[in-house]
Amino acid sequence: LPRLAELLAGRALARVSVGDPSRAAADDESRFERLLEPSAATAYLKIAEGCDRPCAFCIIPRLRGPQRSRSVASLLREAEGLVARGVRGAPADSLRWRGRPSRPSQIRELVLCAQDTTAYGRDLAPPSTLAELLAALDATPGLRWLRVLYAYPSSVDEALCEALASLPRVVPYLDLPIQHLDDEVLRRMKRGYGEERVRRTLERLREAVPGLHLRATLLAGHPGETAAAHRALCRFVAEGPFEHLGVFPFYPEEGTEAAEQPDQVPEEEAQARAAELVELQRKVSRARLRRLRGRELEVLVERESEESEYLREGRHAGQAPEVDGVVFLADCEAEPGRFLRVRVESSADYDLVARPLREGDRGE
Repeated sequence: LPRLAELLAGRALARVSVGDPSRAAADDESRFERLLEPSAATAYLKIAEGCDRPCAFCIIPRLRGPQRSRSVASLLREAEGLVARGVRGAPADSLRWRGRPSRPSQIRELVLCAQDTTAYGRDLAPPSTLAELLAALDATPGLRWLRVLYAYPSSVDEALCEALASLPRVVPYLDLPIQHLDDEVLRRMKRGYGEERVRRTLERLREAVPGLHLRATLLAGHPGETAAAHRALCRFVAEGPFEHLGVFPFYPEEGTEAAEQPDQVPEEEAQARAAELVELQRKVSRARLRRLRGRELEVLVERESEESEYLREGRHAGQAPEVDGVVFLADCEAEPGRFLRVRVESSADYDLVARPLREGDRGE
């Protein structure tokens, strides 16, 4: 990888051998300089590579090998470097904000990701945990938000709940890919849990973490999903257990166990079931956001809005970058990377419109 630019720039064809993914060094990523957008206020921190889960629908373990966690020390070094430098090598006059030169934004948010973040550290010597890593990263100077994605439902324990509830920089947000609720479908998926475990995990999280925002993903039309199982899942989504939801129709990925399972759901039916779940969540989200009207929120300013040159876009702690909604900011002069206190004025299906509490407030 360090020679890739050199090889691409050369005139001769080059043969590159990737090799066995299980042989990749867990800390390789820490050796390379990160290239970020000049106005970026958020960066992803990949804490592990590979996965040990046997999910029937997933090809990732074959492509990326077994779980390989990066060391706590390497992750702390990268986190501190990201927050300390913001963006390196971007001259201030190359960035423009409302037509005037602007400085590169400082990284204020780190988003922890892996194929299974809750499995972090089990393979290290000595072993570590996701909760211990969060406690270490929480002390990063200059960092404001820490966010966790891809938490395996059956691995959410008391230590993680405590970290989400008590660490000051860890936002009360968790991405929980439950995939389904029906016991038989989950058995076919080889997820290792059932409906009772899902509901108990959600209850534990809500009780332990005040103001928690939950995101989930669902897989519609998996082999063996009956019409009755789909209807039960629809009723569950309509109950409103999640602030955010991603839904995907099943696709028979070549090389996976699920692609060969009996009782395949027709592609058109899988897509229709996914669309029905999305529509149910849209109504849930619209009702949830309506209740935020008039409330004060803290928002991270991210960019000028594509909707209008008079609007800015940001996110509150309950919105992950790229996958959740945004907060449109009216009459906002703050540059990317600043935090503002705002009051919500209106809402839509997934987005909010807000105004800074003080006109011209640049935030922190």
